[in-house]
Amino acid sequence: MDRLLSPKTRQIVLVVLAVSLVALAGCTTGGDTAPTETTTGDELTDTPTDEPTDTQTDEPPESDIDPGELADSHAALLEDADSVTAGQRVVQTR
Repeated sequence: MDRLLSPKTRQIVLVVLAVSLVALAGCTTGGDTAPTETTTGDELTDTPTDEPTDTQTDEPPESDIDPGELADSHAALLEDADSVTAGQRVVQTR
């Protein structure tokens, strides 16, 4: 290969190859795949309704977390921190 490419050309080829590998890192080549399981419809026994069921209540679910204790702990952690970074994440579904 030394005879085919000059040192400068070899360096350029290696840089282009490295940049290409980094750019394609994490990309999949499979695309959309077919599902492995198919349903026949026999499994669907419950029909959805818009009527509320007896299990729905206006009360929040039971929890072992005390909101006041959680807020105090969070405030203490923020006060003791050397730095704080805030971020925002927006997720849109269609």
